[in-house]
Amino acid sequence: MLRTISGLGRNHLMVVPAAARATALCELLGLMGTGAVLVDAAGGIVGMSAAAEACLDQGLMIRNRRLAAEHPRTHRALTGLIDKALERDRAPTDETVIVERHTARPLIVRAFALDRRAQSLFHPARAMVVVVDAARVTLPTEQQLSSIFGLSRGEARLATRLAAGDNLATAAQNCGISYETARKRVKGAFAKTDTRRQAELVALLISIGSIAAGVDPVRRPRPASPLPIEPAIVDPHKQAKTASPTVWPSV
Repeated sequence: MLRTISGLGRNHLMVVPAAARATALCELLGLMGTGAVLVDAAGGIVGMSAAAEACLDQGLMIRNRRLAAEHPRTHRALTGLIDKALERDRAPTDETVIVERHTARPLIVRAFALDRRAQSLFHPARAMVVVVDAARVTLPTEQQLSSIFGLSRGEARLATRLAAGDNLATAAQNCGISYETARKRVKGAFAKTDTRRQAELVALLISIGSIAAGVDPVRRPRPASPLPIEPAIVDPHKQAKTASPTVWPSV
């Protein structure tokens, strides 16, 4: 269910009933490790799913009723992302903000305006901020990236390291290549995946990994490990007792 925000912080959360469709949407996003934050026309938080609340104090926070990031540069990018989603007559954007974390994979944040029907359902919300916890998703293997996009082994390995939370310099070191070689390979990955920036590439890999794995991506967070990361094998008898299969939404 949704949690309405009153006051300035998490100590003022109050659980209230939500419309059936709103509850179903937030529960689905939560199963995917995806948080939903509803904001009003001024950018103030009016609703938050439990999955989004779990991301607070992990790179994100609530400051003056608005979603904020700990790092100043990331905070400016996040504020701009939300403000753009709230602008009238503005075409939808595919911009993504990456919230880096020291001990876990990053958070992937996007924002989009609600249409009139959704505004009526979520009143007084005007936009939704979607937060994907990369620590809760499965990443695609090098072979899967090669089959889908034609990435070379080096490009696939580097791209997956970036999706695991490495910056380009660290990814290059972990792959045993120079920084300049890493720059060339990531440009090749951009061209083959029709992405333009690292944030877009990371979001794409996270989406594909969850679909390719064919299993419930909600597992205990794990640290980035040597690649490739193979999809987990789930006991069908055990899986039958848990949540039903889910469908990964676009990020």
